[in-house]
Amino acid sequence: MSCLKSIRYPQKFKMSISNKKKCFLCSKIISKSSSTALHDFPLDIETRSLWLKACAISDKEYSPSVLICSKHFEKDSFQSFSMRILKSNAIPTKFTKIAKNICQLQTNDEKCIANIQCEKGNCNQSHYTSINNEAVNGNIKQFIESSRVPVIFKNMLDNWEPFKWDLEKWNSIFENQLLDCRKGKITCTKEPLWENKCSNESHLFSEILKMSKNIENNGDWLYFDYKYIGENVDEKIFQSITWEKLGYENLGAKDSTLWIGSTGAHTPCHQDLYGVNLVAQVCGIKRWILMPPEMGKYLKPSRVPYEESSCYSRINFSCPDNLIDIDEACKCVSIILSPGDVLFVPHKWWHYVENLTTAISINTWIQTPKYDNVARLSESVVRLMVSSICSGVSEKTQLQLLNPNETFSTSMAAESIKFIDQSIKMIETEKETTDSMKLSSTSLLKCQFKMCQPEQSLCKVQFDTKHHRNNHTSSLLESNDTNIEDSHKLLLDALCNENVINQIVCNLINKDQPVP
Repeated sequence: MSCLKSIRYPQKFKMSISNKKKCFLCSKIISKSSSTALHDFPLDIETRSLWLKACAISDKEYSPSVLICSKHFEKDSFQSFSMRILKSNAIPTKFTKIAKNICQLQTNDEKCIANIQCEKGNCNQSHYTSINNEAVNGNIKQFIESSRVPVIFKNMLDNWEPFKWDLEKWNSIFENQLLDCRKGKITCTKEPLWENKCSNESHLFSEILKMSKNIENNGDWLYFDYKYIGENVDEKIFQSITWEKLGYENLGAKDSTLWIGSTGAHTPCHQDLYGVNLVAQVCGIKRWILMPPEMGKYLKPSRVPYEESSCYSRINFSCPDNLIDIDEACKCVSIILSPGDVLFVPHKWWHYVENLTTAISINTWIQTPKYDNVARLSESVVRLMVSSICSGVSEKTQLQLLNPNETFSTSMAAESIKFIDQSIKMIETEKETTDSMKLSSTSLLKCQFKMCQPEQSLCKVQFDTKHHRNNHTSSLLESNDTNIEDSHKLLLDALCNENVINQIVCNLINKDQPVP
């Protein structure tokens, strides 16, 4: 039953039936005869707040005249799909089209469409669109954070010293330093090669280069991944790193992570549940396959192995044959990042990333309070569920249920409840404020960008490579047995299912409303 059903506003989800109006998000014009409906925002303050967060609409942008169309809701959000009547706890989740305010940055619709140079779901590496300070009203940061699709910027960070280094230079920088790497192998199992199935080894940079040369023979790869500069890497070497040109003056090397991997190195397909992501491709090339949040229903989402703020897909993208049977409705965009490219990854977009050569990237995660306050509450509830299961199983099973960077402790449940209380208070006291990061005048510089729409069916993406083919022979296929007791895994996934967590969060936020 919905936690909002008893609220005395029967009209709050009724569609607008005026002659012709536009959807605020996609600018679609809806008439009385249209099969698509327009919906008012809820009158209930808490529920309206959830809608505004989901749509990335600020309180300043919102007015009672703001409407969104039914195309931004999943089918199961409707009490009556034929009449386009929403359930009282429905939340908009479908945002695959360009937001209205981004389209307005162009002088006409044709220019807006021209920015999306996607050919068969792949972002074409030519035809970047130039944008100047007048076009973005002097705020490239706002432009980035308003985008609901991935954006590639060309040569925006060419003042970074690392962009001038070749592999020989990188080798000299790390010449005598042992790098803590994750070692994996190209396999064709149904499930991904989880991090707890990889070995942790120390290697020289030169050994990463050698591993790339041998990938076609043995399928092995090395990944020096997710290493914060200043903690795992000497910050002095990377003093030139600043995200100022993209509007984030206060973000520098210490806010960035370094990723160095051999050919074939990858992380299982997942979505980041906090913030947004900027990735600079410094050396080599990487393939990114990205899918909007609503495509998760096709990707077998799982919280096992558990890692805070990450939801994994149980599909092994490293074995392209696994993608053939995915529903054609699952849309994606495939991108090849080359040196000089900077990729913006929107909130909660699924992504699978694989090195096509020895590749080096530097990224930064950007906090977005409009998403993160509710996300932290959700993750605190998930953590409580995880602690409950882990408290009753063996240490061996705990290691299999948790990602290597997570550990179980007897205080985990108490900490989770504390985090839940803190998150609720943050949501209750949340006010519309100006982002604390100072905008830089250099964010007005002219830049080239490209917006990438997810238009290709994932099952039709062609990304097989020689190192995949050589290592997917029957003699090299590995068992898919995870050795996790099915009851524990199934129970944890059931308790942490997104619909379950969303309902709990809804109950917590609307605690003053009686639940039938």
